[in-house]
Amino acid sequence: NFFIVEKVAMSPADIEFALKQCLKKSKIGLVVIDYAQIMKLREARNFNEASLIKENVNAIARMAQKYRVAIILLSQLTKDKISGKVGLGSLKGSGGLYEDADCVIAMWNEDESENKEKVKTLQMEVLKNRDGASDGFRINFNGDFGEFTENNANNANIF
Repeated sequence: NFFIVEKVAMSPADIEFALKQCLKKSKIGLVVIDYAQIMKLREARNFNEASLIKENVNAIARMAQKYRVAIILLSQLTKDKISGKVGLGSLKGSGGLYEDADCVIAMWNEDESENKEKVKTLQMEVLKNRDGASDGFRINFNGDFGEFTENNANNANIF
């Protein structure tokens, strides 16, 4: 079963309500939230955007535990121009995103030119993994079909 709830700027309470409604119909194994920076932030004085995003991330983590469901929270990357490499600090509004996440996986296109090829090679790296190893690899992406496929090139020692 696949349920899509499409609403802009949902709060964690809105997401939990939608999850409960879906759970009434069927068991849910995975929730994907697209994306963290457009989740509704509560109105608060003396709080910056990063701390409000952290508050939302904590609410999502509690929801995952409460309903025993895996939640993938997508986030926008801001490339770290100092080293040219994507890292935990490359997450937009990063503080709360990587501190409380069990796993952080970054995906980006290193070729920023106007590459007209249908299939692009994307870089992926596990930046944080509480329960396992961190590593990097390449993956092919066909934008015409929204399809990811294994990259047959040698993925060893690319990061």
